[in-house]
Amino acid sequence: MARIQKALCAFCGSSMKVYGHRHLGPVNFLMIGILSFYLMFVVWDDFDLRALAIFVCLAFIGEVLTHLRWRLSLQCKSCGFDPVLYKKNNEAAAQKVKAHLEHRKMDPTSFLRPMPKLPVRKVKPGAEKSSKNTLNLQI
Repeated sequence: MARIQKALCAFCGSSMKVYGHRHLGPVNFLMIGILSFYLMFVVWDDFDLRALAIFVCLAFIGEVLTHLRWRLSLQCKSCGFDPVLYKKNNEAAAQKVKAHLEHRKMDPTSFLRPMPKLPVRKVKPGAEKSSKNTLNLQI
């Protein structure tokens, strides 16, 4: 049932596999309904409305696990970039990439793997850095 799509990391450009479904679909809810119906007859030997509680619990667990699987598949394994975190907070995403790369430097299992190709900022030689605390006044 899991639809896997190939995607590229927006930061380093490495290829990765992303799960296509964020939430449960109608077929998943049908399977959960059949499972809860079966469990109802196993536990109570007759039709019982407590099976709705089983259905709700199983649907909640399935939804959480499906969303978690989708969310974890978005993170790049090579550079640690997380696009969902980037949309919410740019600085936190940058810190996460830095932490991932620092951890990768110290990890002996990644010594022989190639480093990800990270984007490089090009600064013009004549351009000065302007900080937020300085004012450029022209008289």
